[in-house]
Amino acid sequence: MAIANTNRTNDINAHQIILGENMTLFQNKTFQLTFQVLLLLFSLFVIYQILRILFGGSWASDQATFALMSIGAGILFAVGVTYAGMVVDLKYVKRDIRRNSKIIRENRKMILENRELIIENQKILENILLRLTNIEKKLS
Repeated sequence: MAIANTNRTNDINAHQIILGENMTLFQNKTFQLTFQVLLLLFSLFVIYQILRILFGGSWASDQATFALMSIGAGILFAVGVTYAGMVVDLKYVKRDIRRNSKIIRENRKMILENRELIIENQKILENILLRLTNIEKKLS
């Protein structure tokens, strides 16, 4: 079985040096958490501005619409990053399931072969026990 060379030393980017060899910026948990906190703060600010508009405040309706669209885009971005991470994780889960199912199939053959040996040995032991019982009866 040939093993593919996964060593990518020629393609090192700046974010790989900072975050680790196999991690992109969007897979970094600190970046995701920071993005979500900033999105939450911006959302709270927009809610505050919308309440000011409702009570005779400062923003025009087009600014509020743009802010709401920005929040929607941020939420969409956060969901997309999470989805992409889940797809990558699912790829590894599928690989592990395939590997484990192959191992189970190989072990199943071995278990079935051993089961036949166990049944055969059990018959031999029962036969020996029967002979011992007969010898014991003759001796008594």
